[in-house]
Amino acid sequence: MPGCKIKICGVTREQDVKLIGECGADFVGLLIDMPSRRTLDEARAAELKAASAIPVALLFFDKPREDVARIAERLSPAAVQLQGHEPPQDIQWLRARIQCEIWKGVHLPALGQGQIQSQETLSRMNDCSMAGADVILLDTVVKPQHGAEQMGGTGKTFDWNAAAELSAVFPGRVMLAGGLNPENVGRAIDMVHPWGVDLASGVESGTPGVKDPDKVRAFIREVRKSDLFY
Repeated sequence: MPGCKIKICGVTREQDVKLIGECGADFVGLLIDMPSRRTLDEARAAELKAASAIPVALLFFDKPREDVARIAERLSPAAVQLQGHEPPQDIQWLRARIQCEIWKGVHLPALGQGQIQSQETLSRMNDCSMAGADVILLDTVVKPQHGAEQMGGTGKTFDWNAAAELSAVFPGRVMLAGGLNPENVGRAIDMVHPWGVDLASGVESGTPGVKDPDKVRAFIREVRKSDLFY
């Protein structure tokens, strides 16, 4: 059985694109016009994609589906990842118009911020899959007392026991995100058995979008250790 896939996301520099590929990751994630300090414009994303030796996923947050389709046609990524509140109808619309995979983020409350409604979440996952999503990415949503909720890139984990239950019954591919780092990814894989893992802040130097080479290598090494027992 193939090992767990690795996507390192929120990349902003050519040297990090090169590093991630050389260290053995499977995907680079580039954010386009998202509410994040790691975001890029389309032109910069195109430059980084051209520099990547491994497949690239382009991330969008509630961007009009027409814009997603246009950018996917221009940049030809391996996948587009819809990371906002996009309904299944948008997935279905895109599935008929773009050639790459479609990944859909489904967000679960951070630890301490509420219980995961497993049946409701599974229903959302199935609806997105039936609409044409190739991968469902389970990620964390953080709801501060004031301000907008933060969906992804939080560095916060959610209940992996619930994720394991969802992954066990969902028939499609599941990617696990949300607060992963070199210290906890082995345990996360052992519990959830996802198709892939994804992180951004967990391998950063402290500056959003700037990856730490030692952390990148350590993360990939820990995932590949888990592959031995996958």
